[in-house]
Amino acid sequence: MTLLTVNAMSQSLMRTVTFNVYLPSDKVDMAGNLIAKPPYKTLYLLHGIIGDQNDWLVGTRIASVAKHHNLAVVMPAGENQFYLDQPDHMNNYSQFIGQELLDLTRNMFPLSHKREDTYIAGLSMGGYGALHNGLKYHDNFCAIGAFSSGLILEEAIASTDDSPFPFQRRDYYQAIFGDLSKVLDSDKNPTYQAQQLSKSSAAIPQMYITCGTEDSLLQANQKFVDSLVENKVAHTFETWIGGHEWAFWDKSVEKFINWLGLEDDHSGVSSDNIKG
Repeated sequence: MTLLTVNAMSQSLMRTVTFNVYLPSDKVDMAGNLIAKPPYKTLYLLHGIIGDQNDWLVGTRIASVAKHHNLAVVMPAGENQFYLDQPDHMNNYSQFIGQELLDLTRNMFPLSHKREDTYIAGLSMGGYGALHNGLKYHDNFCAIGAFSSGLILEEAIASTDDSPFPFQRRDYYQAIFGDLSKVLDSDKNPTYQAQQLSKSSAAIPQMYITCGTEDSLLQANQKFVDSLVENKVAHTFETWIGGHEWAFWDKSVEKFINWLGLEDDHSGVSSDNIKG
């Protein structure tokens, strides 16, 4: 496979950032002819809390699934920041994920510049990030995959600083989301974002949403889906037995890529299965 680790300067974050890129660029037929021809359709794939740009490669079969569908995948790091803009700290993750990362990778690699060839997805914190940035930058993405999404704003509003888990404390939530008394009626709330877009003429990305029946986030995800139904926003919601775990997310990302209806191909061989 063609897997690259990139270090590049980000203007949005004012520092060098690291991200992984999978490309189907070595996929050829038995005669040596290139099968996966650029420009490549591209998935920007976001990890969860306490994770990094390597998580999807370690925890799932994303590289083999992407290769099967001739799909490029870009995997950035979110550093526990929920992929939100925090301009006071020069941590403009939303700007980075929603626009700058697309520009960077399209300049570096033969990726499609078309909205209809560009997708964003993520798990847990990354599911929230995919929803937030997919809706905020709806002109850039045609589809959103949201798996066990960290839709925790109501939990944040009710939080205290007594939790033994640092990422459930009120001071953390305030640092990430700002004034918690205003967050529900802001673009930091994907429910609010979808409601506002539904009232406009904007092209809303198609959404594929999953959550396990044993996941503590199921109720929050169901509530978000109910709002999409109420506002007549197109989406697919699937749930099956599973918790907040990699086995569920591995299946989710494969189902999402299949749901996109991308070309698949069994005839190719690549450098990782050619023996010298």
